[in-house]
Amino acid sequence: MQGPLFISNRIQENFFYKQAITNLGINDTIIVGGTNAIAKAVETQLPKVSERIEGTTRYETSVAIAKTKFANSGLGYIASGEVYADALVIGPTAARNNAPVLLTPTTKARPSVAEYIKNAKFEKLTVVGGTGRIPDAVVKELTGK
Repeated sequence: MQGPLFISNRIQENFFYKQAITNLGINDTIIVGGTNAIAKAVETQLPKVSERIEGTTRYETSVAIAKTKFANSGLGYIASGEVYADALVIGPTAARNNAPVLLTPTTKARPSVAEYIKNAKFEKLTVVGGTGRIPDAVVKELTGK
């Protein structure tokens, strides 16, 4: 995936985005998130929507992104799904390395994320952030190590 990334609020369209889309000549859109994250009313204001990647939660959405866009990547990143700073910081590096950023809660790993990690057989998996964000016990649940 190449192109700008716009982060939206849950419901409303943002007129800044409309102007940026026009100025950048964007004519194709991929929406990441379900209709609770990016409402249908916002979708109708976007250029041709070629794809919507979504899960029931942000964690399942991160798995859906990994499955659809990074299925053959040997590298992956794990970041907190509760505090976005680490995920946002590693995003450009992950994109450059053609690797997914998988999100996890702080207290307990999501089974869908752990299952994806197990099946993906990453050559290298990097946890982004300290143990205050992703404790060792959660890493073990995710990786089995």
